[in-house]
Amino acid sequence: MTILLHIKIFIATKQPPYCIIVLKFVVFYAKIWYNFTMTNNYYLDRSYKNMRKLNEMLADLPPFCSIFFIGIQDTTTPLTRINYATDLKLFFNYLITYEPDFYNRQITSLSPMDLDTITPQMIERFLSRITFYDKDNGVVMKNGERGKLRKLSSI
Repeated sequence: MTILLHIKIFIATKQPPYCIIVLKFVVFYAKIWYNFTMTNNYYLDRSYKNMRKLNEMLADLPPFCSIFFIGIQDTTTPLTRINYATDLKLFFNYLITYEPDFYNRQITSLSPMDLDTITPQMIERFLSRITFYDKDNGVVMKNGERGKLRKLSSI
């Protein structure tokens, strides 16, 4: 028997004051259950959407980056990993656009061996360049020291 059937039987066999008490009890727990499921559904839905977005972003990064993201998935939120992926894509895009050693390369063709050729000067030039930069859609972005430090930690 379901809980609702038990409640209906209880209400049918008892006096009116009991019916009101049971009804208040049912309404109270229904509100708790509703809030619990709606909250959990919101966070689950948000995590699912962020995971899908991260997977789409990984398709635009070098294959070895997926190993990095697997390694940090237990200690970071999906939103943090999306921000890291955004920062890495910005860095790799800088490399293939402005650094002669990486001209005419595709981001997805970069290998771990290419990382060995990155010098501290390249990273400093990247950090200098991202103080102000244009995004693909023409929007001008500005990074302060905190933004640069987060991008540096992503690299």
